[in-house]
Amino acid sequence: MNLNWSTASETNNDFFTIERSINGKDFKQVATLPGAGNSNTQLDYSTFDPKPYNSISYYRLKQTDFNGDFSYSDIFSVKFEDNKPNNIRLFPNPNDGQLFNISLNSARKESIQLKVYSICGIAIFSQEILVNKGLNLRKVAFNKTLTPGTYMGCWLEQARINTIQ
Repeated sequence: MNLNWSTASETNNDFFTIERSINGKDFKQVATLPGAGNSNTQLDYSTFDPKPYNSISYYRLKQTDFNGDFSYSDIFSVKFEDNKPNNIRLFPNPNDGQLFNISLNSARKESIQLKVYSICGIAIFSQEILVNKGLNLRKVAFNKTLTPGTYMGCWLEQARINTIQ
């Protein structure tokens, strides 16, 4: 699942931590990304949760300063309408960075946004593809050679996002 946020400005921002919970109370770390330190312009951030919970996942963003002070965002819930996690496999993995085979199982015929991420959660490839209901096998060649390494994949499913106050 893609996780995106923006900052209007940053002061002494060391890093961000994305946290996920199944109940909205007990959170575990999903990813950590470096902050910009100091900025007066809008900055956009993005990372990936490879294992969102089936049905509802709760998320919050923790922002940590260089001196260790931190604050949390509001809690957001995401409900997957298919009530099933992504079932996608990239292989071979580790990969030489030139060509992937992709296996994914779709609940219906649909156009999806396929995304491939580095093991650090950085999006490195995105392509819209049409998939059929059931098992889909595809070869995907990248428009540029990637660094050999381990990669993860996901596809964007329709989700309903709510803010919990």
